[in-house]
Amino acid sequence: MRPLVPEANVIQKDWRRVDLRVALCYPSTYRVGMAGLPVRLLYALFNRREDVLCERFFLPGEGLDLPSPLSLESRRPLKDFDVVAFTFQYEWDYLNAVRMLLMAGIRPLREERRGGPILLAGGPCVVENPMPLADIVDVFAVGEAEVLLDPLVEGLKEVCGGGEGAMRDLADVRGLYVPDVSEGAERTWVRSLDEAPVPLAQVIPLVEEDSPLSSPFGRTFNLELVRGCGRGCRFCLIDHITRPRRERSLEKALEILEEGLRLTPADKVLLIGAGISDYKRLLDVCEQMVSWGLRISVPSLRPEAVSEELTRLLAEGGQRRLTIAPDGPTPGA
Repeated sequence: MRPLVPEANVIQKDWRRVDLRVALCYPSTYRVGMAGLPVRLLYALFNRREDVLCERFFLPGEGLDLPSPLSLESRRPLKDFDVVAFTFQYEWDYLNAVRMLLMAGIRPLREERRGGPILLAGGPCVVENPMPLADIVDVFAVGEAEVLLDPLVEGLKEVCGGGEGAMRDLADVRGLYVPDVSEGAERTWVRSLDEAPVPLAQVIPLVEEDSPLSSPFGRTFNLELVRGCGRGCRFCLIDHITRPRRERSLEKALEILEEGLRLTPADKVLLIGAGISDYKRLLDVCEQMVSWGLRISVPSLRPEAVSEELTRLLAEGGQRRLTIAPDGPTPGA
């Protein structure tokens, strides 16, 4: 079967040999969803388990001209899966999630659904506040997936197997919130980025640069250097939901990069991190990438972090524009 999108490192599993089938949904277009790290990370985390099958869904349109959402891996509809899992990076994607459910013939309101897949939701918007979606979603993942995924999967397997009281047991798992059952949820988080699992063979589209399916950053390997920021700016959600700030060591970052580029046909590295300006070894990472002949893309930088040496390295790495964050140039911002 011809794939909906030509990609490298797609994972296809035998449906007969798994216990849980997860539809990983990004409620926006393919171009947006595959540009960042969340989908790549969740896809790798679910599929690293032999008892789980995970396939990806995106909002139809802009290169995916489908009448309803179909999985990229097997072209199956959402209704064929045990779990429909949405990752919410932006609040305005709530409506897109409802659109995807309606297009798939799934009733959005939890009270109106009888049988069918369990609706799971996670991501920054859920960690911030799951309540806007409480009438729709069955289970919320409040925290970071690397810590939460294994107990979540075990609980979902019990629920899908029809275990008595399984949903109530799921509500007892730290980091999970079940509407009308849980009294609250405690956020889970990764203690050490160096010890956290990382997607090495990352999925990237093998399309022309002018394709509507092409990533705005090109064929990139996504490398997370830091999680969180720690400066405490009142206007910044990410800083408050990803505390404490954690850094990946230079040694581990380069190890990931070397192995990842061996497995991923990318010629560019997208550095990930909300507070990447404060990463202590940023110059060293950039210098190593330039020496390997790689192109570099970085997120916005604080003004005081833009040194002559960093600018030179980024230019040698092919970066032609920089986004400066003038809203947080001082310690009191």
